[in-house]
Amino acid sequence: MAPLWHASAGRRSRRPGTERTVRRTGAGRAWRGEQRRVPMNVEQLSQEQEPRLATLVAYDCWSLLGQAEIARVGWQSAAGVAIVPVNYVVADGAVWFRTDPSSAVAREAGGTRIVVEVDHVDAREHSGWSVVVSGTAQLVEFLDVPDMLVDMRIWPGGEHALFVRVDPDEVTGRRLSAAPDDRP
Repeated sequence: MAPLWHASAGRRSRRPGTERTVRRTGAGRAWRGEQRRVPMNVEQLSQEQEPRLATLVAYDCWSLLGQAEIARVGWQSAAGVAIVPVNYVVADGAVWFRTDPSSAVAREAGGTRIVVEVDHVDAREHSGWSVVVSGTAQLVEFLDVPDMLVDMRIWPGGEHALFVRVDPDEVTGRRLSAAPDDRP
């Protein structure tokens, strides 16, 4: 089916409103379409207004990792993909987090490849970023961690005597920026 176009604006519609639409054929000819109903508060965006997605260099990824404190850790468990939120820090070229020695991540992820995802979203500005660190999880006992990590802050209560060090094999990131005229 040919893409929808606004008859009045002459541009492609990502979210057609209740206005008349036309369908363009491959030869550029158009004919009248039907009325479409969507909520009236849906704003139409031209291609110039669409958010921009950019790949981040490693330096920027590490800088952003240092600004946040919550991440999601994912690994392949026996029951499928497992994902849990953790407090984390960046130290000695690795991502570190604490866990309970009897937790699923301690039982299943030690010595395996895991991913750590950190992001920030600004819904008002239609912008944000995401960084993914892929690497091997190493379980480290409390007495063997660098001194700077001993007082690592974590939100949940309970015993979190086991540290997990993720030595990165790959660090990737993306930033979503709103077009200048797309901001409220």
